[in-house]
Amino acid sequence: MKFAYLLFGLRLKMLFRITGSHKFSFRFPFFFRFLFLFQNSCWSSFFSTLEKLYYKKKITSAPIPQDPIIIIGHWRTGSTYLHQLLNLDTNNTVPTNFQVHLPDSFLISDKYYKPVMKLLMGKNPKRPFDNVSIYAEEPQEDEFAILKMCGHSPLIKLIYPGSPDFYLLSYDNYEPEGKDFEEWQKAITEFCKKISIATSKRIVLKNPFHSFRINSVRKVFPKAKFIHIYRHPYNVIPSTINMWNIVGKQNVMQPGFVPATIESAVEIYDRMMRYIQSHKKDISEKFFHEIKYEDLEKDPVKEIRKAYQNLGLTFNYEFEEEILKFHQNKFSKNKFNLSEEEKEYISDKLKYHMEYYGYSQLKEF
Repeated sequence: MKFAYLLFGLRLKMLFRITGSHKFSFRFPFFFRFLFLFQNSCWSSFFSTLEKLYYKKKITSAPIPQDPIIIIGHWRTGSTYLHQLLNLDTNNTVPTNFQVHLPDSFLISDKYYKPVMKLLMGKNPKRPFDNVSIYAEEPQEDEFAILKMCGHSPLIKLIYPGSPDFYLLSYDNYEPEGKDFEEWQKAITEFCKKISIATSKRIVLKNPFHSFRINSVRKVFPKAKFIHIYRHPYNVIPSTINMWNIVGKQNVMQPGFVPATIESAVEIYDRMMRYIQSHKKDISEKFFHEIKYEDLEKDPVKEIRKAYQNLGLTFNYEFEEEILKFHQNKFSKNKFNLSEEEKEYISDKLKYHMEYYGYSQLKEF
């Protein structure tokens, strides 16, 4: 699953819908990626049909989860680490790597697919851009499920480039509207319903794209509790560039991939942070909390307890013990060296955010 994994698990109907909406390429390696996806989609459609036969009534009648926890924030800010920590609370559940890749059939296909995924991933699988494990049961972003269930995701423009600009700069508004919102809403609610059917626990979603969709998320989940995690831009920017360039090259389905640059990464960071800051004012403090990654890394128990207290959640001793155990076995982080010129560029363009979050006074980094 090293290549084309963002589209792995698509049903045939969605595969042809997405492919038909974009220029198809017969070039190597794009055509072979399509063949891999095509055979996989046949199985995905088969298991999706079976799931509908067995679970359609139960899914339709299931209530929409009312108060999920939504982790937002820019990519590479430690949101995965926070997602992993919150998953240690026995009252919580998260979308798993398996569920987001087979969102249309995971209630019924797990015993068939998991051995295959384990074989494809190999021993001790890691994300291609860092040292985070990606076993089938590891926490994962719901954006991958949304992409496969309805096709309304900015990731489409990463996979099918159609602009001379970096794909995230192609959007003026990330909020789905009209029919797109209806399909997006149906996808995310159905996905969350199925997770609730499987676990009956409070759902914790982690999705940087939701940082641009706060209004849409609140329409679907009026009682959602948001946790915004942020981190020093000197770490975020180079790590984000590395991530998008690796993910893009591994998943692009036609020529024209535009790599991320420090300029595009800084601009997206600025857009996202301004969006979050402007919309958090409309949310009660009991439904919105912010965590500084550097503080979370230093004392996760203190920061998670503070978040729970602010959001009206119960923090117990068992959860604290699990956090401490997990914290002792942290994975090694990627390290990126910025030139003084690059630091100056980031500091200049992101001056407002660095001052707002208390990073501008750091003398060494």
